[in-house]
Amino acid sequence: MKLKRTVASTILLVMLIGAMPTVASAAEYSTDSEMSSTNQISHQQSIETEQGQNSEIKEGIYIIPILDLESTAPLPAVKSAFSKAFGSKGILNVDAEGNKSITVHSQNMIIEMSGSYYANIKTLSYYDKEGQKHEATVNSTRQSKYSTTFGDPSKTEEITVPDEMTFSLIEQEDQEKGAYKLNCTVDFMDNFLGGGDAHPTDITLKVDLDNLMQTEELEALIKATESYAAENYSAESWQNFQEALTAAKAALENAASQAELDNAKQGLEEAITALEPELEQGKYTVPLSLECTVSIPLAPVKEAFSSAFGDTGAINVDNDGSMELIVKNRQMIIDFFSMSTMYANLSDIYYYDETGVKQSVTVKNTIESEYSVGDSVEKIEIPEILSFPLVKQEDGTYRISAYVDYMNKTYDMIINLDFSDCVKLEKTQTLEKEIEEAEAIKAADYTKESYRNLQAAIKTAKSSLIWAQTQEEIELALKDLDTAVKALKRNNMTSETSVPKAPAGVKAASAAYNKVKISWSKVSGATGYEVLQYNNSTKKYGRAALVKGTAYIKSGLKTGTKYSFRIRAYKTTGGKTVYSPYSKTVSAKPVLAKVRNVKAKNKTKRSAAITWKRVAGANGYKVYRSTKKNGKFKAVKTIKKGKTVKFVNKKLKKGKRYYYKVRAYRTVGKKKVYSGYSSRESVKIRK
Repeated sequence: MKLKRTVASTILLVMLIGAMPTVASAAEYSTDSEMSSTNQISHQQSIETEQGQNSEIKEGIYIIPILDLESTAPLPAVKSAFSKAFGSKGILNVDAEGNKSITVHSQNMIIEMSGSYYANIKTLSYYDKEGQKHEATVNSTRQSKYSTTFGDPSKTEEITVPDEMTFSLIEQEDQEKGAYKLNCTVDFMDNFLGGGDAHPTDITLKVDLDNLMQTEELEALIKATESYAAENYSAESWQNFQEALTAAKAALENAASQAELDNAKQGLEEAITALEPELEQGKYTVPLSLECTVSIPLAPVKEAFSSAFGDTGAINVDNDGSMELIVKNRQMIIDFFSMSTMYANLSDIYYYDETGVKQSVTVKNTIESEYSVGDSVEKIEIPEILSFPLVKQEDGTYRISAYVDYMNKTYDMIINLDFSDCVKLEKTQTLEKEIEEAEAIKAADYTKESYRNLQAAIKTAKSSLIWAQTQEEIELALKDLDTAVKALKRNNMTSETSVPKAPAGVKAASAAYNKVKISWSKVSGATGYEVLQYNNSTKKYGRAALVKGTAYIKSGLKTGTKYSFRIRAYKTTGGKTVYSPYSKTVSAKPVLAKVRNVKAKNKTKRSAAITWKRVAGANGYKVYRSTKKNGKFKAVKTIKKGKTVKFVNKKLKKGKRYYYKVRAYRTVGKKKVYSGYSSRESVKIRK
């Protein structure tokens, strides 16, 4: 809007000749950019050690202090306002070639001069080395106000102005280190110095390149705590954690040095370690991994160690709050970059008590395994299911000691437990009671066949009570045990029994990454059904379960492995049990569910954030990208943790649309077994 130039505006014009837009932050991110000399020296030394004296800053994203936005305005009020136009901090992005760009937030400028006048940056440009101007990228805008009448500060108008802006930082020969020449226009100045037309002016941005701050690690740590639940921990340790989390979030907003960020991260890590699990009485499943206390440089060996107990354990919590961990010891497969595969096992396993003394674990079952010795393989018996009390050491960790046959050495290992992802298994006490009642039944009162079926159901139920990892397994054990009890036939019951027909309509399909569901049509007159599973080792079918219904879910299977089943009905009358002919054979593979809820969003710095919902049983994910809607997708990232459900794709082209798909994988032996692809999601890079 063009204003008629008044006497007052003419006076202002004389006062501000050569002065450029005046910026002051009303919201004022801290204008105090001073840092302690100790922090400055410490951080600068770390930069020099890593990069070498006077070398370029390495690739990455940093918080950078803004020291000044300097104008040539002769009036202190204008200079002061101008110096605060970008606040006290910006986000510095350094790419692989060393090119720098900065993202800033433009502040509402307040000029204190016989009243408070409001002004805003309308346009912003930067200079390249040849002196050519280039417009800054406006990432977002905001509503603001500016003063329309000099001499009457109360008269203002609303205006839409740039909020977040990104531009390149290009060194000029005549500028000192950290100083960058820019050019801008300001609404207030355009009116009073340009008569309503643009009145551009040069300004100098000064930043502190010696005190950069990186936040990615702290942000990732904070993000990882989002799933934590207060009910899983003691009130005191949860309160301490919350205080550390609050301090960490505040550091992200207000830290003036890398040291402050590092201290906040350390404080949060310590608070997480100090979290005391407090679970009510019952049984839980908990994600776990092992970590050797000595450095293991070879990734395949380290990965094998970490998965020796699988990725899930069971916790029994007593009424006094004491906890017992139950784990399944698995053969470790060390895949040396697909060149050779070695086998190893943990044995002679101990846990550490409160005084740091090794105590024997309780071994509930043993199995025969094998381990590699040179080019040959030898047999060994190892504990399969074992349990021990969870005793936290002084450093906040749970530890075991175990002998590794392949290494011919004993190692100390830390058990990492994710209590934030505990899942309580219901009806475990009911199952325990049902087992006790079933064991009290006398064999002499019932037919041999029906009592034998009961004993098989009791054995399965006991195994589920010890090692069930899902609620479905508990429910199935209860159901099978109830079926076996109800199917018991007394010895004095006699009657002719006709042979039932073979089950029809038999189907098999994946029910989860480790389960297959078999279903069939009801057989008239049948007492129940026998599900038989083919054993590749014995080359025979063996009983998987006796069920009364017309469906059965077999769990504990390997992802991607084919399993075959057949069904026969049976009828029990008068102490006699007769079986139908076998059904047709059906086969299925347990598969990972497809990745769902994939979302792609544009982030700042020419990046896209891809997120999705966690897939049960996944050990990791692979992200694929295409630059065309129906084009070929190529893998851009392999994520090696099943809990990680985010990937930020950086260095994309502004204005271009990208397409993404994700699929999960589970490691079986030395192979990765993949799920199907997710749906396609796209995002256009606008900033």
